[in-house]
Amino acid sequence: MSPLLRLEPPSTCPPRRRRTDPTVQPDDFALAAEPIDFLGVNVYSRVVVDAQNFNPYWWTTPEENRLPGGNYLANGQEFHPGAVSDAARLLRTEYGLTIPLYVTENGYADRAETMVDGRVHDADRIAYLAGFLQEALRAAADGVDIRGYYVWSLLDNYEWTAAYTARFGLIRVDTADMARVWKDSASWFQRLCATRTLTFEE
Repeated sequence: MSPLLRLEPPSTCPPRRRRTDPTVQPDDFALAAEPIDFLGVNVYSRVVVDAQNFNPYWWTTPEENRLPGGNYLANGQEFHPGAVSDAARLLRTEYGLTIPLYVTENGYADRAETMVDGRVHDADRIAYLAGFLQEALRAAADGVDIRGYYVWSLLDNYEWTAAYTARFGLIRVDTADMARVWKDSASWFQRLCATRTLTFEE
């Protein structure tokens, strides 16, 4: 965030990243200084790092590196809803963010999702989304100007290196014929948007 919000390069840059960092052109920071109307952040979990270990697949945590007492999902990601309020507060306290903030991506990937009698019962996804929404509301109550929240994603999609094996969607997509089925989470999220009431059980 330093180049955008502080108009300066990051204070530290790990050697493994230096080889991929772009060359800064003379006018880049002047361009970055143009005002923005809002800031969007993609938040899925926290990443706990140390000087000894580097996990190139940072969105998952190998068994041997998991934190004692951590709540880990079936996909290896830690379930830590506080990451969204932590990110919001960090932006406000460390970077002086005063413009509106949007959570532009937040979602749960399921690699073992199945249909039972024509339905997908994804209670874990509902609990995940409800937890993060609750934290976003908590941050807003603490004075962070969070204006919106976007679920990733509406439909199961082709997901980078995971291809079709990681299903993020509220709506299941059959990759053979593109047929679509509402998951329990889609019905839950529809009610949430219609009633503006956050519930935790389906």
